[in-house]
Amino acid sequence: MQLTKTRLPRALLMALLAMLLLAATAANAARISRRDDEDDDDDDDDEHGGGGGGKKAAKRARKAAKKAAKRARKGNKGGKKGKKGKKGKKHPRPTSSPSTGGGNDGASCACQRNALCFSSVAACQAGTNPVSYPTTAQCAANGLQVFACAEEPNNCKSVTNCQGSATDDPHFVGFNGASYYFEGFAGHDYNIISDVNFQVNAQFIRLHALKGTYMGRIGMLIGSTSIGYDPHFGTFVNGTQVPSGTIELPEADVVVEHVDGRHRLTVRTDSWQIVARTKVEKGLISESYVNLAASLVGPPTNPHGILGQTARFMLDPRLPQRVSTFDVDGQENDYEVRDGLFGTDFTYNRFNPRLASMRVGVTAGSEPGLRRTGRTLFEAGVDM
Repeated sequence: MQLTKTRLPRALLMALLAMLLLAATAANAARISRRDDEDDDDDDDDEHGGGGGGKKAAKRARKAAKKAAKRARKGNKGGKKGKKGKKGKKHPRPTSSPSTGGGNDGASCACQRNALCFSSVAACQAGTNPVSYPTTAQCAANGLQVFACAEEPNNCKSVTNCQGSATDDPHFVGFNGASYYFEGFAGHDYNIISDVNFQVNAQFIRLHALKGTYMGRIGMLIGSTSIGYDPHFGTFVNGTQVPSGTIELPEADVVVEHVDGRHRLTVRTDSWQIVARTKVEKGLISESYVNLAASLVGPPTNPHGILGQTARFMLDPRLPQRVSTFDVDGQENDYEVRDGLFGTDFTYNRFNPRLASMRVGVTAGSEPGLRRTGRTLFEAGVDM
């Protein structure tokens, strides 16, 4: 098959070329017109104070401001996430710093329901004789220094600082009603009560699940007798374990019990009564520590120690029986017992075995069991 060339008429070709030239000329004219308009706008801006350019600048400024505000909002969200941590969870409250005085009158210790007020930590823990008030301020006004909210009856706290046993270092409620803290160092022994014929020391420990220090073991001296208490293994008298029962010593009555499967020790002299209880903190690891409840059942001789010094008002009528603030004598290391759990080597030691034996000789003929029925005069406690 043979292909043939087709020629367009000359007139048609000329018409097409003319149309292409016209289109190109029109496009070029449009570009020139737009450029001239832009130049005119710039000239007008210069002549009239930058009206058009000002609008463009204002628009650019608004965009920049929006971007800056957006970045700021992202920054704030990031800061909040940083404070709360992963998934918005709050970090646990750190252990309170040791303090030597109460801070308020109970007005800020709020309960959702009524406050159950008690005279001591021991009474609160046992639920003994609660007095109900709408606010904790009324507890303080009526001389009741410990409270538990009706919705949390097992969480005992002090009205002076609203702190309780779950979150803080050893929390002392003195015989004079003052609440204060004593942190100490884990693995060290500290004196709790020191008198001429009676000594209570405690070894401080740390727990895996909680912050702060806790009492791990107790060592008592009564005349020539030593009594140890371990939250895991119970009571030892002069090194011999006592499973349970009552021991009547010349200078004290000792009661060893198991309550709800936990050890409890009660020691009562002519002046002091101490109740040591095992507390268990459950978590990934179950850990045990000791809480103390102390009572004065008679006048002490020359008391000192972290807790014992709050009983001095019984010997000095110039000292008030109830106070809201209290300054612990000296420094923390003044109460560290340097010669062990049953030692006496610390700054404010008052225990004297010779004087203690002399006093035992005077009271040895007292009727057995009389100490256990004596009336409690004042109470104090160490509530972790």
